[in-house]
Amino acid sequence: MVLLNTGDGKFLSPGTYVVGDQPCSITSGDFDNDGKQDLVVASQLEYNISVLLGVGNAIFQIHTTYRIGNTPWSVISHDLNNDNNLDLIVTVYGENNVSVLLGNGNGSFNTPITYTVGSQPRSLVSSDFNNDSNPDLAVANYGDGTLSVLLGNGTGFFQAATSYTVGVYPLCVVSGDFNNDKKLDLAVMNAGNNIVNVLLGAGDGTFMAALNYTLSGFPYFAVTGDFDNDKNLDLAVVTHDDNSVNILLGGGNATFKTSMKYTVGLSPYFITSGNFDNDSNPDLVVANSGTNTVSVLISNGNGTFKNQVSYTVRNSPFSIVSSDFDNDEKLDLAVANNGNNTISVLINNGNAMFHSPLIFTVGSYPNDIISADFNNDSRQDLAVTSQNGNTVSILLSNENGTLNAPVQYDVGLSPTSLASGDFNNDHKLDLVVASYSYGLVNVFLAIGNGTFQTPVNYIVRQWPKFVLSDYFNNDINLDLVVVNYGNNSISILFGTGNGSFQSAINYMVGSDPICAASGDFNKDHELDLAVVNQGDSTVGILLGNGKGVFQTIVTYPVGDYPTSIVSKDFNNDTILDLAIASYSNSTVYVLLGNGSGMFQTQIAYSVDGGPFFVAAGDLNNDMKPDLIVTKSDSSALYVFPNTCDEQ
Repeated sequence: MVLLNTGDGKFLSPGTYVVGDQPCSITSGDFDNDGKQDLVVASQLEYNISVLLGVGNAIFQIHTTYRIGNTPWSVISHDLNNDNNLDLIVTVYGENNVSVLLGNGNGSFNTPITYTVGSQPRSLVSSDFNNDSNPDLAVANYGDGTLSVLLGNGTGFFQAATSYTVGVYPLCVVSGDFNNDKKLDLAVMNAGNNIVNVLLGAGDGTFMAALNYTLSGFPYFAVTGDFDNDKNLDLAVVTHDDNSVNILLGGGNATFKTSMKYTVGLSPYFITSGNFDNDSNPDLVVANSGTNTVSVLISNGNGTFKNQVSYTVRNSPFSIVSSDFDNDEKLDLAVANNGNNTISVLINNGNAMFHSPLIFTVGSYPNDIISADFNNDSRQDLAVTSQNGNTVSILLSNENGTLNAPVQYDVGLSPTSLASGDFNNDHKLDLVVASYSYGLVNVFLAIGNGTFQTPVNYIVRQWPKFVLSDYFNNDINLDLVVVNYGNNSISILFGTGNGSFQSAINYMVGSDPICAASGDFNKDHELDLAVVNQGDSTVGILLGNGKGVFQTIVTYPVGDYPTSIVSKDFNNDTILDLAIASYSNSTVYVLLGNGSGMFQTQIAYSVDGGPFFVAAGDLNNDMKPDLIVTKSDSSALYVFPNTCDEQ
C-alpha cells in the first residue's frame, strides 16, 4: 500500500498492489536509474522477492519475481559493488543465510549469492563498520541469539561472518554512532528478554561487549534519529505486546534514557521515520498488524510527539518504507500487508475514509472469482466465471472503491476455474479459463485497458476442473497446470513468453482429480504439485525438478470426497504443509510436511456438516496461519485458530 503525502503530515487514500504470499518486508530505491522510486517486497511463503518498477505518480508496473530461498524475511538495498547501481540483500530465515542480488541498473538483478549466518536470521543493516568506504552487513539471528557481521570488499562480495552473542530472540538491528566517536555502533532488539543491546564499534569491523537497556514490553523493531535536536542519536522502539512506541533519548556517550511512551494500534510490528510535514524534524510511522492501520506520530522537535493519527490499510500491515513515489518532493508511504498478500500505496487527504461496498450481478451460477489489475490503473478489478452462463465477467474498479458494471466474454461450456498472469511478458495481466465441457482452456491476452483479445484455445484432457499458473521450468515464462477430472490426469502447458503455450504434457494422477496447489514441498527450491483426487479420497504429491518434469505421484489418504486444498506452513517449521476439506467426513485434514516431499499422518478437525472450501490466513495477527472453512449448504463459516508454538 502506498500513501502519498500532501506535505502537512497527512496522507491520501491508499492504492493497493498484489504481490506474493505473506509479504513481510519492503524497501524502496531507484533500481532502474530513471529518477523514479521503485519497490521491492519479500514474500515469505512464495520464497521470492517482487520488484515493482515505478513509472511516476505513485503507479507501479506488474512485479517481476526472483526466487530467493526458504522464507525470506527482510530486504534492504545498498550499492555493494560501487557501480552506482542499487543492489539487494535479503535474510533467508529458513536457510540461515543472506542472499545478495547485484543490480544491473535497469531494474533487473543477478542470481543470488548466499552467505551463511546464524540461525533464523530476521533483520539486517548495511553500513561501513571498518571505515574502508565499503558497505558491510550486520544480521540479527533470531534462532541462536547472535549477531553476524560480514565485512564487504567493495565488489559485492563479503568475508565469512563473525558472530557476537546478544540477547534472547533478537528481531531487529540498527546502526548509528551512539557515542559520537565517528565509529558506527549497533543496537539490537531482543524479544525474548525485553532487552536492547548496544554494541560499540571499534572502527575496524569489530564490536565491544554489549551494553543492555531493559524495556517494559518486548521490542520488535526500532529506528534511529535525532528526535530532540541535540545532535545525539536517539532510538524509537516498537514494543509489540503493549502496543507502544518507546522513545529512548541518547546522551551522546552510548547511554539512553526512556523519555516517553506513545500508544499506537494493536500488535505493532514495524516502525520507520521521515520528515512527513516538511518541518525538518523526523516523524514516525508504525505498522499495526492487529488493527490493520498505520499510525503517524508527528514530532514536536524536542523528543516528544503528537498523538497518533491512524490510517486504515489492508490485512496485517507488517512493514513500511517511506519515499517520494510521485516525484512531488514529499515523502510517501508503502506498506506490506502480510495478511492478504498486498502492498498498499497511500495518498493522504487526512480522512482515510472508504465507501460502503456495492453489489453487482454477474452471470448465472458464479463459481470462481479472482482479483487483479486488468487495466493498469493500480486498482484491483474482479473476474468472475459463470458456469451456467458460459461467460467470464470483468468488473473494473473506480478510484472511489466502487465497481463498474460487468463486461462479459463468452467462453466454452461450463467454465469452472480461472487464473491470471502476464503470459506474454508485456506487463499486462492476462486470463486463463478452464472450460469443463469442451476439454480446453481459454487464454485471453489483455489489451491493457481492461479489455481482452479473442481467446485462444488449448486442448487438454476431459473435463478440466481447475487451472493455476506458476513457473515450473524456471524460464521466467508463466506455465499452466490444468486438473482434468474426467480422465484422472493433469496437463502441463509450458509458456513461450509471447502469450502462447506448448502442447499439453499429461501426468496420470488419482481418481477424479478436482483441484491442486503448487509449492516447494521438499525444499529444493523447485515447485512441486499437490493434487486432490476426489474419487479415491487421496492427495497426490508430484515432485518437480525445476525443468518442468515431475516424478511419479505419491498419494496420501484423506477423508471421503475431498473438495479443496490449501498449502501453508501451519506449524512454523518453515516447511509447507497441506489442509484438505473432506465433504463426506465433515472433516478438515492437516498433513504436516517433513521437508523431503513426504507428509506425516493426517490430523483431523471436525466440522458440523460437509465442508466445501478451505482457506488459510492469519486471522488473529499472531503470525500463524489459521484455517477458514465454508459449507455449500449454509452460510456458516468455521475458523480454526492455529495453536502451534513457533519452532
